[in-house]
Amino acid sequence: MASIRKHGKKWEVQYRVPGYKKPFRESCDTEKEALLRKAQVEFDAEKGILTPPSSSKAANPLTKSALAAKRKTLTLGELMEKYLLDHGKKNMTPRCFEATEVRIKLHIVPGIGDIPVEELTAPLLTKFFDELSEKEVSSNGKEPHQLSLSTISKCRADIRAALNWAMSKGIIDVGVNMAAVAELPEPEKNEEADAEDYIAWDIDVLNYALKKCKDETLRFAILMCFACTMRIGELLALDWEHVDVLYEGCRSVHIEYQLQRAKEEHLNRSPKTKAYFVFPKQKPDAESVLFLASPKKASKRYVPYRETVAEALHERKERQNLEKRLMGDEYTDFGLVLAQPNGRPYEAKTICKRLRDFCEEEGLPSICTHSLRHTSIDIKLELSGGNIKDVMADAGHRTEKMVSMQYAAQRNRRRGQTAEKVDALLKEDTTKPKGQAM
Repeated sequence: MASIRKHGKKWEVQYRVPGYKKPFRESCDTEKEALLRKAQVEFDAEKGILTPPSSSKAANPLTKSALAAKRKTLTLGELMEKYLLDHGKKNMTPRCFEATEVRIKLHIVPGIGDIPVEELTAPLLTKFFDELSEKEVSSNGKEPHQLSLSTISKCRADIRAALNWAMSKGIIDVGVNMAAVAELPEPEKNEEADAEDYIAWDIDVLNYALKKCKDETLRFAILMCFACTMRIGELLALDWEHVDVLYEGCRSVHIEYQLQRAKEEHLNRSPKTKAYFVFPKQKPDAESVLFLASPKKASKRYVPYRETVAEALHERKERQNLEKRLMGDEYTDFGLVLAQPNGRPYEAKTICKRLRDFCEEEGLPSICTHSLRHTSIDIKLELSGGNIKDVMADAGHRTEKMVSMQYAAQRNRRRGQTAEKVDALLKEDTTKPKGQAM
């Protein structure tokens, strides 16, 4: 653990590095900088990448001088490219790699890519993030719109991660990560409200939606995401061999894969991005492909189900058999539970659009497919009396903290019900307290 103490007018961070007998000390101008450096030291220690300050490393003076000269000329754009190629390709999933690559090329490099890393300051980065908030972008044929605060926050995270990586590799001197100190623009009122609001259906809205939904595919997706606490990618990758599996005496779905789309060139470049099956391209010149990969954070699991889900699966199978007969040779059987009429997999964006349109038509709270998983965890926690272990197993979370922090807090609906129960207790007409004589 690192510690902080005030030393004269400065703040000193003290910590130990494995393999070194004496502790190391670093001086910071403000308490805030010291706290940030302490957090960074503890993070690096936990990851096993903590190194001594560069001034304490024994090195050839000529080599050290050459490194110092190189550090002064290394631009942020060059660093981001090196970080993406050396670190990203080995450690990021295809989707994460592509999103990071787009943000670097479209926003970070054009804005401050030519600035030397050694000249980066918190005010400079803060100004850059403010300018990004005023930047207009257009994509997928949409009208130009301002860059969202979420995207700007991810740009800062990209720079912060690249600087941390460069420090751990000795590419730049260890010190305060300026991206961590820099401030993001203040959110607009509507953005702030959206971020704070927890939008999820309760069980009454969910049952209403299942009764009103005429789209068989969407109704099935809603039911499965809720009842089996599935991510949409896990549902779209589910095949019939992984349904009705007997596990610990219960009929269960075995969640082993998730459906993803990525550029073909990025597949199988690391253990995190292993493609177990790649679906044939519909267009030969397409750069990206659909493929099956391990679930998020390797959360393979068995989720038990009962009659309602069993009936829905049976109906889905019967409908699929009919589609096979009607389509004939045009049907490609990949064995998927939730497949298009021609047998090819659905994509998450298709199901999400259907869900948004359905919410708008019925006047229901607008949610995304992942909100159904939130609702599932929320309701299962309530029904199980807060049994985090069981819910964690259904959700595929690795730690109890992931469940308790994100979902265990009571929502306003239940808090209101609790308040009503308390009020009813206060209104009870008791002429004689229990256990007491008159």
